[in-house]
Amino acid sequence: MSKSLNGRFPLLMEYIGYSDEPTEILNGKKYAEFLRSKKDILGVAQGYLGSRLHDSWVRSVKNTGDDLSFVLNDFSTKCFCDALATTAGVPVPKSHRIFPLHLIFKDIKRVSLYRHFKGKLMPVNPKAALRNLDEFLYDEIVSIDTTKIEIGMLFWTSGNQGGHMLCHVEAQSINVRECQRSAFLKAFEGHFMSTFDRYWLARQSGYYFDYSTALKFLEKNPPQMG
Repeated sequence: MSKSLNGRFPLLMEYIGYSDEPTEILNGKKYAEFLRSKKDILGVAQGYLGSRLHDSWVRSVKNTGDDLSFVLNDFSTKCFCDALATTAGVPVPKSHRIFPLHLIFKDIKRVSLYRHFKGKLMPVNPKAALRNLDEFLYDEIVSIDTTKIEIGMLFWTSGNQGGHMLCHVEAQSINVRECQRSAFLKAFEGHFMSTFDRYWLARQSGYYFDYSTALKFLEKNPPQMG
């Protein structure tokens, strides 16, 4: 099973150190090109793939049998808002620093999970494993057209059986629901919306934010209360 997954998801396997032939840079560039070529099919989701959700915490997972949805705390937006709160000197409660993004797979055909353990990928119970996903790391679409998508997503889990977890999904389509703007509006009580709009343009262009890059962005784009 591990050998077949290694061939199926070469980029993800390299991220967890399973590949014997490192090609991360080459594969990463090819994957970015691949995603751009599928923009018409992926729609808004294209802007969040290619590991642009890296480090986003998993808020919840729901599998209805028909659809599979992940609610993530969008890491880029959280880092931007953390940096904005620091730069502007605005106290924002921790409970308000949650910027949900819903990643939704419609009409699922397959949901399989594998735990990385001692150099091997071991199949685990999907129902239990989905409840223990902590952090989104990387993604790799291996097949997509207008009627189906096959994707691998790498997560980090904690606890007694912590480590890397690979989620293999086959579904009819992938969609996203963006809730970051409304969450920002609540966190900053309606202020700094023009600053958020400038951030959002950069985010949609594919720019990935961590706390450091967010601070640099705000140096070039000073916060405005309006």
